[in-house]
Amino acid sequence: MDGALLEHVAASVKAAHNFSGILLYGSWASEQSAPHSDVDLICISPHHQNYHLLMTCDEVAIDIYTSTRSLLEESIRKDSRTNNNFVLDAFTHGRILDEGHGSIEALCKLASEIWRAGPLPPSPAERQATSMVVQKALTSCRRLAKKSKLSDEWKSIADLKLGYLFQELVYAYCRVHRLWGSSLWEMLTWKSPQYQELLVLCRRYLGTNCVEARMRAIENLVYLILCKT
Repeated sequence: MDGALLEHVAASVKAAHNFSGILLYGSWASEQSAPHSDVDLICISPHHQNYHLLMTCDEVAIDIYTSTRSLLEESIRKDSRTNNNFVLDAFTHGRILDEGHGSIEALCKLASEIWRAGPLPPSPAERQATSMVVQKALTSCRRLAKKSKLSDEWKSIADLKLGYLFQELVYAYCRVHRLWGSSLWEMLTWKSPQYQELLVLCRRYLGTNCVEARMRAIENLVYLILCKT
């Protein structure tokens, strides 16, 4: 998307909803967009609520998350047990389309500072709870791997459940290693060395339809989590 069209999108959104600041995030901001990708925006609104709305501009679909500045700041500071804070991620890696009297820039600066500092360390009690959850997940994965051999239906069920459990294990890894999390498709684009161990396992898991190979990736991931709990 070229700059002129982005300016047109921002002007149209602001005129339609009287927002006082607009941030572009997601695939368009990271230049990872595909044809027909939505434009993802976070906008500052005078209304005291968080909500999503959809609109179009010149046949471009626009997905808008809007809230007040104070609630956005609260969201940026929020400690998530998965370390997956999409507002923090957006303001750290997004692009300013409308300053909003400096509010968007100030929120970007705050987000960058928090992102650089890293997530809070889990407490000993949380580490112990994570260890139990992860071991339970591993037991479930092994049971599903055995059932996947019973029929094509069971293999499909195992694929669905293993994918869900794998995503939960990725977030557990991020938590105990004090790494920020995000959607998996976004994390796969990250180049920071501290994520490469995790992303190698993610690519091994995603790169095969073989249940046995996926189980090896899951077992390796569980080992790396338990080493930190």
